[in-house]
Amino acid sequence: MVIEIKLNDENKDILIELSRKWVLEDISYGIIEDSIDDLKDKRIFVYELDNKYVGCILAHEDKCKSFNIGSVISDDTDILVIDSFYVLKDYRSQGIGKALFKYVEDLFAKDIVLSTSTKDYEKIFNFYINEVGMEFHSALFFKKR
Repeated sequence: MVIEIKLNDENKDILIELSRKWVLEDISYGIIEDSIDDLKDKRIFVYELDNKYVGCILAHEDKCKSFNIGSVISDDTDILVIDSFYVLKDYRSQGIGKALFKYVEDLFAKDIVLSTSTKDYEKIFNFYINEVGMEFHSALFFKKR
């Protein structure tokens, strides 16, 4: 079940632990463990299963201005920015991520943007484009020497 929660003393450690598991899984470049400051002022959506958070979305509302996407969303348009989106490894491919996204999408009548630094671009592209209906905007490629 997807619910929106407010950050409090009871859930802050659970949310930080979720981000720690994401870091330890090593599936994204540059991801660091969330701190309390990272969680403040965010809308927090969790998928709760058997009294356990198995996935979450952290998001905030903003105006489109610094995302360099003027070709698809005009500057000053109200948008929802998904800052992080994670589902525990053992719970993926069960519709949990899709349910989280749909809940957030249905709640906000705004364009949604997010960026990803995943190491498994094929899987994440399939999820965002084919499963939840987002469109692709840009990519940054690198080649280490």
